[in-house]
Amino acid sequence: SWNNLKEDAWATFRENFVDVSARVSDNMKELSESLGAPISPEKDIYKAKRLYPGKVAAEQGDLNKEYVQPIIDAALKAGLSREDVADYLYAKHAPERNEWIRKRTSGNSDNSVAPMEVGSGISDTRAAAILDRLDHEGKGVELEHVGSLVQRLRHNIIDRLEDGGLLSEEQADEWRTSADNWVPLRGFDSPLDAIDRSEGKSFGGRKASVRGPESMEAHGRRSVADDPLATIVDMGFRAVERAEKNKIGETAWRLFHSIPEELRDGFVKFDRGEAVKVMDPETGTLVWQNRRPLADPERVLSLKIGGRPHHIVFDDVKLAQAMNRLDADELARFLRPFNLLASLQKTIWTHANPEFVLDHFAFRYPIEAAANSFEQGAGASARSLRGHPFGPYVRAIMKSNGLDLAGRAAIDAKVAAGTATKQEKVMSYYHEFREDGGLMDFNELAGLERTKARISMALARFQDNPLKSGWGYVKAAGHAVDKVTNAMDNAQRLSTYVEL
Repeated sequence: SWNNLKEDAWATFRENFVDVSARVSDNMKELSESLGAPISPEKDIYKAKRLYPGKVAAEQGDLNKEYVQPIIDAALKAGLSREDVADYLYAKHAPERNEWIRKRTSGNSDNSVAPMEVGSGISDTRAAAILDRLDHEGKGVELEHVGSLVQRLRHNIIDRLEDGGLLSEEQADEWRTSADNWVPLRGFDSPLDAIDRSEGKSFGGRKASVRGPESMEAHGRRSVADDPLATIVDMGFRAVERAEKNKIGETAWRLFHSIPEELRDGFVKFDRGEAVKVMDPETGTLVWQNRRPLADPERVLSLKIGGRPHHIVFDDVKLAQAMNRLDADELARFLRPFNLLASLQKTIWTHANPEFVLDHFAFRYPIEAAANSFEQGAGASARSLRGHPFGPYVRAIMKSNGLDLAGRAAIDAKVAAGTATKQEKVMSYYHEFREDGGLMDFNELAGLERTKARISMALARFQDNPLKSGWGYVKAAGHAVDKVTNAMDNAQRLSTYVEL
């Protein structure tokens, strides 16, 4: 009907220009009215989607500080380049991969496939020569330490995927014990490839659905693989994003399983998948394989529970798309350069412009305080002003941002014991605020090529490459400005979170 068309057009407009999850919000309100009770936070899909960006930013920030930065710091201290570390990681893992591929390709039942002797892209002899060269250059001991930090990152990635429901205990243990020096040789066995292929953009931007295996079976390669250091760093950031996406699906699964069956009829149904091992006819070995959902993918929100795929199938394709949508619809290809230009202009005119920063924060706080007074009263307005740029909340956030996980845990322990100072109490609230997804910060996921560029710049020494090193200092200064302005933004949000 005409009314339905108008409602759909209005919902689409709101999704693209006001709130990407507007249609989901409407659905949650309608469902709450049907149930005669509010939807609890652990089942509220709208809240899960709205908090997703903040949770991803917080988790990726922790991953960077706790696992990635120690690799960069150790390599920089030892005077190692990105290429040094990449060559070492590749050469250490190559013999393991070659042996694995030899066993797999010699295990086919009718011997129709000749065993592949070099499955990593380089031979055992070449790998040994690379390690000998690096050792002769006096880099062997330092590279061994950096390699141990890379393996520490690898195991954290596996833990995140398992804790996020993306791997079963059996799958995670299999990956942990697959090789002592495992690194991704992109193109055959990297989870990046599974993610890239299974999460396309069929109707808009990124999707919340989590499909496909977490790692691809290695079939061997004859070409040299891409940089394993940049690949595993990029993989870590993607693992965070993928695990947080899965939590949206888990929230939906809890909600729809909890409502009466009569409300689900004609609205949503479940299509359970399987993660099973099947015989690979080419090699005669068992490999993990997921069953695809039977329904139209446009109607499906996919997730995993304990590594097993599950699918929620919606009768309304528009609602299914809304449940999946994490971004506004993409611009047409010919308009995308204009979008990049607009983003650059925004950066130059806002955070990179001192006058804007001063004006923005000078006027923003009184305006928001006045808004709070209308909703919560004059007392609430006064309390929320504690989030001003020179107030206690900004100072607490800046101090907390300098802490690692152990430092944050120590502050939270002091609060629990009743021995914390006023500032430490605010810092503890900030930790809770971050974990709940309230943080406004930048997503660390940059893509493989930009990750390589970032690592190269971070490891550039001034005496070797003054231009690249100098540009790195400029980028670092810009990043520092962003951190300060983000702290100011988050201070007002935090003061509202705590005081109101």
